[in-house]
Amino acid sequence: LMYSILLFLGKMGTAYFAGNGYTSWCAGSQSSCWPQTIGVSFGAAFAAEPTIFSAIRHLDIGKSGSTFRLRTENSEISAECFKMTLTTWASSILYSVGVDWVACV
Repeated sequence: LMYSILLFLGKMGTAYFAGNGYTSWCAGSQSSCWPQTIGVSFGAAFAAEPTIFSAIRHLDIGKSGSTFRLRTENSEISAECFKMTLTTWASSILYSVGVDWVACV
């Protein structure tokens, strides 16, 4: 039998976003609530700029027809931190979303 070991040298966490509070939403006035940007600090810095992987952990949406729109974007990535932005638009109703992230070199 052959065994393989994955050595993970990185950091991970979850970013939480809420639409103007955890129970309210911004239908018709998304510009006052979205996009939302949060800063994420790694604590101890990486030796180089890491690659960031993101995935939706949970999604709490309202009924808004047949289309829901959501975009996450990572920016200003450095060895110490990065910014994550979440955007929704048009008739999409978003109560909250959690985004898991993994950073590794």
